[in-house]
Amino acid sequence: MCCVCSGCEVSAVVLTGGRSTRMGTDKLRLPLGDRTMAEHAVRKLRALGVGEILLAGGNLKISGTVSVGDIYPGAGPLAGIHAGLKRARKETVFVLGADTPLVPETLLSAMLAHHRSSGNDITIAAHGEKYEPLIGVYERRVFSIAERLLNEKRYSVRGLWKTHTVAFFPWHDETAFLNCNTREDYERVLAVLGQQNNI
Repeated sequence: MCCVCSGCEVSAVVLTGGRSTRMGTDKLRLPLGDRTMAEHAVRKLRALGVGEILLAGGNLKISGTVSVGDIYPGAGPLAGIHAGLKRARKETVFVLGADTPLVPETLLSAMLAHHRSSGNDITIAAHGEKYEPLIGVYERRVFSIAERLLNEKRYSVRGLWKTHTVAFFPWHDETAFLNCNTREDYERVLAVLGQQNNI
C-alpha cells in the first residue's frame, strides 16, 4: 500500500560506497539497534512506500533491494548516483547516503512533496548555509549530465547544479545530517538514537 507521499511512484538509490578508512571497519554494517546503518536507510524508504530500492557503489546485500555497481569505479558519490539513475525504473529518484542514519522519514516525505510541487530537476536538503547533495530527489534526466561529468573526470555532485534547476529544502534540525565517518560520530549517533523514537 502506498503512503500519502505516493512513494511507489519513486525509485531510490542508497549510496553504499566508500572505504570507511576513518572508521576502521565497514561503517554501513555497524549495528544501530536491531539494524545496520544501511538497513536503517532502506527501512525509511520502504516506510515511505518506495517500491524499488537500489544499493549503489558497494557490495552490500539487503533483502528486497538490488545492488548496482558503479560504471565509473573510484569516482565517488557521483558515480553511485549515475549508476542508480541509469538503472532506476521511475523518473523521480530519491538519493540517500547510507551513512546519515539520523535523517528522519518526515524530512524525506516533506522533501519529496516539495520537489513535486516545484517542478525542479533536483531538490537538495539544506540546513543553514550548508547543502547535502547526498540527501535529495533527482529526476532521471539528470543522468546524461552526470555521465558527461564523469567522462570529463569531474567528480563533484555539485557539478549537476550548474545545468539543472535546483531547489534547496531547508530543515531545522542539524542533527539529522550527522555523517557517520568516525568512531566518535558513531557514538554520537548511538546516543541520539537512545533519545529519539522517530528515526
